[in-house]
Amino acid sequence: VDPQKAHSLLQNILPSLPHYGPLPGNFFCQLYPFNQDEYLVMATDGVGTKILLALEFGYLEEIGYDLVAMVYNDMITSGAKGLAFLDYYSTGHLDQKVFPVVLKSIIDACQEAGMDLLGGETAEMPGLYKEGDFDLAGFGVGRVEKEKLLGPHRVQEGDLLVGIPASGFHSNGYSLIRKVLKERNLDLQRIYTFDDISMPLGKHLLKGTRIYSEVQRLWEDQKISLSACAHITGGGIYENLPRILPPGMSACLKEETFPGLEILQWFQEIKGLSLQETVSIFHGGYGMILAVPESGKESVKQHFPHSKTLGWIEKGDSPIVWVK
Repeated sequence: VDPQKAHSLLQNILPSLPHYGPLPGNFFCQLYPFNQDEYLVMATDGVGTKILLALEFGYLEEIGYDLVAMVYNDMITSGAKGLAFLDYYSTGHLDQKVFPVVLKSIIDACQEAGMDLLGGETAEMPGLYKEGDFDLAGFGVGRVEKEKLLGPHRVQEGDLLVGIPASGFHSNGYSLIRKVLKERNLDLQRIYTFDDISMPLGKHLLKGTRIYSEVQRLWEDQKISLSACAHITGGGIYENLPRILPPGMSACLKEETFPGLEILQWFQEIKGLSLQETVSIFHGGYGMILAVPESGKESVKQHFPHSKTLGWIEKGDSPIVWVK
């Protein structure tokens, strides 16, 4: 996996795309003027190679949560309410046992996110996939009032950075995870205990991505005060957190708060990763990081008792600054 190569290719293509007037920047989702007062918000994503581990272990009951969450969590970084979802399921030959399980998990995840599953596409393409393999992608649409739009334009010096815990690895880094499992010959059926939860290693690794619907609902109902939200996915802290920073600002992070999950700390140790390597591949234990005005920290802590203050925003030239 080479994220830098993909980034470079995109930079060459983007200048050729049409522009639709001055839109506020959001690098997690796309905004389009809907009317005088609202933006339509759109996002698309997939699950990636986590599917291969799910097939190997024989546990697909949560894979739909990964699909929906990857799309929905990107959309709500704008403050948007998710409205509708479309899924794309492609395979060589449709498996009558696998497909219904996957579809049910997508339906359940959409319900948790408060989005309507309007339909999608199921494609059989013999010869394109290995026998038994399949791929998933999804597309979501929502809307946000312009006056409630979250993003770098709200972020100010002194805002706190609050991490909302992840449910597990979420949906990134699985090419590396699968490689380490093979190299170490780890037994997916062996019982492990992480964060006081005991179950087979395979189930720990396949825990569905957390859907952060409570963040959006509390923001929409004005029960919490926010400046911005960062969905920490591929590229980890280094690729995602800078997206919420205005020019001339740095995110100062306390080293002691990472990694925020025992399973991630375990993986860091068995692979021999440094902290910087860990948070450049994975989310660091926090699937969503909120920029919160100082005056709003108590309400966020009240609604998210397991959240952790990771750092703060200050003036600076480096996007990420580590504090010991």
